[in-house]
Amino acid sequence: MPGYSNHKPHVQRRLQRIEGQVRGLQKMVDDDRYCIDVLTQVSAVKAALEDLETVPRVTDQVPAWDPGSAVDSDESVVVTHNWDEIRRLMWNYVGIVRTDKRLMRARRRLDLLREEIRDYYWRFKVTRDVIELRNIAEVAHLIVECATRRKESRGLHYSLDYPERDDHNWKKDTVISRQI
Repeated sequence: MPGYSNHKPHVQRRLQRIEGQVRGLQKMVDDDRYCIDVLTQVSAVKAALEDLETVPRVTDQVPAWDPGSAVDSDESVVVTHNWDEIRRLMWNYVGIVRTDKRLMRARRRLDLLREEIRDYYWRFKVTRDVIELRNIAEVAHLIVECATRRKESRGLHYSLDYPERDDHNWKKDTVISRQI
């Protein structure tokens, strides 16, 4: 259990005790015990679970995040603009009908956007929107890369440069990996 390594035996004993309480509770219900007895046992299980949350975790000992020289951004419009630009370029260049030329245009623009996002990421404090923008840009990059490698039309993905299906060479998943 990550984060509990120093207290693992203690946590395991508590969990076994809670498991026994839950089994006892199940037997009480099966035996049609009085409601107040069942509710008392439910309360005991709940208290045991809440007590388990008090076990110190390694994450409790991790120091607060230091943003270094990153500052709050007053340029959130950049995030919104880049998000919109990625959405539009994916629709216009990488949509259902595509060409190699459109895919290359999308790749070049995405490379610039990814660089801008990377720069923004390191200069300003991270927000949920920046993380989501970075993820969207990475997924868009992967889609363009896969579409560029596939030299056929299949299903909803039609290439004007390769209008025919090619089961012999392409009836398989497109797999890409990070170059290290």
